Amino acid sequence: MIKILVLRSSENTTLFSDLCTAYPNIEWVDIVMPFLPGRGESIEERTKLLKTVKELIQPFKNWDVIFYARAYGAFSPSGRSALHQTVGGPIVTAPGSVLEFGTEHQWTSWFILTPYGQSRHDFEVQWAMSHGLQVDASACLGYDNGVDIARLTVEDLIPAVLTGNRSPADGIYLACTITRTIIMGNDLRKHTTKSFVSATDAMLWSLQQKYHIR
Repeated sequence: MIKILVLRSSENTTLFSDLCTAYPNIEWVDIVMPFLPGRGESIEERTKLLKTVKELIQPFKNWDVIFYARAYGAFSPSGRSALHQTVGGPIVTAPGSVLEFGTEHQWTSWFILTPYGQSRHDFEVQWAMSHGLQVDASACLGYDNGVDIARLTVEDLIPAVLTGNRSPADGIYLACTITRTIIMGNDLRKHTTKSFVSATDAMLWSLQQKYHIR
């Protein structure tokens, strides 16, 4: 049985159980990360992050992949590279997987949907544009608290998905691994004719593509 270490924020309270339910043939190991300030991209923040990650995974041996269900410290190519070097093995990150999914599916324009408040949403859009992505339109739901995001239902998300479906974008990207798209994704896809991916979807897709994990 393949063994995957799940590194998640303390606010992401439902992801691990959703993974275990959806993929019972994988040995998922739950690792909760402490709160770290900032975005994880300054020298000081990155140093602290890498030290924390190294200490958290040190007790676990013979794992196959790390499922880094966060964007913290993984927004930039250098950040993702530093995480890979630190863990010393395969690692899947949310930002890296999203970018790879868009490239593989030839998205030239994006509709970005986030559960966040305006400031955090704007950062997500700016991040996408900084990687050369064309963002045709976007929408945010106004939540920054992880507990509130985890409580979002299909009904909460459908109006924004319909808005994305009316946009000229090639695909709809739903940010944040706290959104429970493992259990809601198929229902959301029924409301769009466009390609649709969430941060968690992209990470699972990456596992399947790179490591043949089903």
